[in-house]
Amino acid sequence: EISNPPGYRGDFLAVANMLYFDVNMATLIFSLGRHIRIDSLIVSGVRINYEQSFTSSNIQDLLDRLGVSGKGGDGGGDGGGQGGRFDLHKVIIKDVKAQAAMSFLNSAKMTVSVPDVQYENFSGETGITMVDNIVDLLVKTVLNSASSLLR
Repeated sequence: EISNPPGYRGDFLAVANMLYFDVNMATLIFSLGRHIRIDSLIVSGVRINYEQSFTSSNIQDLLDRLGVSGKGGDGGGDGGGQGGRFDLHKVIIKDVKAQAAMSFLNSAKMTVSVPDVQYENFSGETGITMVDNIVDLLVKTVLNSASSLLR
């Protein structure tokens, strides 16, 4: 669960019913923990509560707080600055639904389906190998898709 930023009414901004990841243990053990390889990451049953305020939205406020609002560098890297390596391969984020409401009104909620996110080789396709940047990009992709559908 991702909590709503302060000032919004909903209990949460986003929640997922299922999170699965498959860590390649052989790579982890033989590298003495210096190389983490996730062969697959699957997230499904994601529910996003989009709330529009007078000047912003809960999604934009969270992205701004995380520093992933589209500003800044390319997100690449060598594995996190600790001399380690992190590879993420198959990524599937599916069954994402977003609900929208005006937080300053008690308006009716509208629900839309957000397109699935899928990569066969995330690190290879994006060049991103730093854990923070991987999370930033995945969160930004899903939330920006939901936000653009609900504006």
